[in-house]
Amino acid sequence: MSRYADDMESRSYDIRPEDDNYGEELAEVARLFRSFSEVMDEFLQDHGYDGDIADAEGKAAFLKARFREAGIPAPRGMSSWFRGQSQVRRKTAYLICFAFHLNVKETEDFFRVACLGRGFDCHYIREAIYYYAFCSGLSFQEAQELIRRAPEDDKGPLDFESEEDILYTASIIDQIDRSRSPEELLDFFRANYAQFGYNNATAYRYIRSIWDSISRPEDGLAARERKLFLEEEDPYKGRSDWDIYLQILGIHADRTDAFGGDRSLKKILKNNAILHPMAEEAFPDREGINRMLRGVHVSHEKVRKAMILLTFYQFWVTRALAKGDGIYAAEGGDADRCQAEIDRYLVDSGYPELYPGNPYDWIFLHGIQDDYPLPTLRGFMNELFLVKQEEAAQSQIQSLEQ
Repeated sequence: MSRYADDMESRSYDIRPEDDNYGEELAEVARLFRSFSEVMDEFLQDHGYDGDIADAEGKAAFLKARFREAGIPAPRGMSSWFRGQSQVRRKTAYLICFAFHLNVKETEDFFRVACLGRGFDCHYIREAIYYYAFCSGLSFQEAQELIRRAPEDDKGPLDFESEEDILYTASIIDQIDRSRSPEELLDFFRANYAQFGYNNATAYRYIRSIWDSISRPEDGLAARERKLFLEEEDPYKGRSDWDIYLQILGIHADRTDAFGGDRSLKKILKNNAILHPMAEEAFPDREGINRMLRGVHVSHEKVRKAMILLTFYQFWVTRALAKGDGIYAAEGGDADRCQAEIDRYLVDSGYPELYPGNPYDWIFLHGIQDDYPLPTLRGFMNELFLVKQEEAAQSQIQSLEQ
């Protein structure tokens, strides 16, 4: 990892929930995550830029020259990338990778570090062609010609009950790797066109399986946690998805009611001093999880973030229940095992591993490093509420003084 990633990882275990100034430390961490412009500064220096790093126009000119050399139309407003713009679209990110002649691994790394998301989603025909182009050393123009000749895919819901075999991304990548010519690749797309009508099949199946293990009313992890840890009188009574979602995060419904009671945490998450905007974006919610359970298409970020949250909860509650002592404490090697399990689910589903430079991932790495991982995650959520409660109190005081 880079020095930046190492530093953010160190902060994930240097900061402890029992610290007197825990909230202030979390706010400081939220301010330390790099913006897209800062990542691009490092990227350009690694790829030959030797001008003034503070010169946005100079960096844009360097980029334009690389686009021109590669015969790629330069995106508009590139100088704005170095003036605080947080992200670029996936299409633009691919243009950057083509312009700098990156290989497959370098492109995956660029998306992971600069865009904080997954690289190639080969269940999209366009991105499958990009993957083939980077593997085969094709130019951007050659890739565009293949895209022009290929059928266009249109994403719909994933039918879990269909008897037709699901074409998983790993199988698509294997076929691309074995394609001996662009024509053979195009023939594969045409022959399997219907199978490109969905994506995230592996992730959705994992999420459905994990949610089932959590939510079953009689023997699910949430019900068993309620019995052992929360000592509820009727722990096995059926709960709504919203109730289970709040339980996972350690939030009482009364707290959400105080902020609107709309079965959403948006008012708590938005513009919160200890939650970076990239962590707030696509934060797992009840509606998003329900859509995934039904096979409905949602964004990559929603899928990845939901998978991390549900796997984290499943791992630590399973550990706690196995001990049967009502204590959530981790034991030797548990932290490494939890991270390995989350990473396995992510990689199997085509997503990048946990990365300490990702503001959302950092929250879970912070929890994993603590002696009490699940209470630490729930403590972080509690801090989010405290920030908003303090803001509301200050606003009320100011109103009274006016």
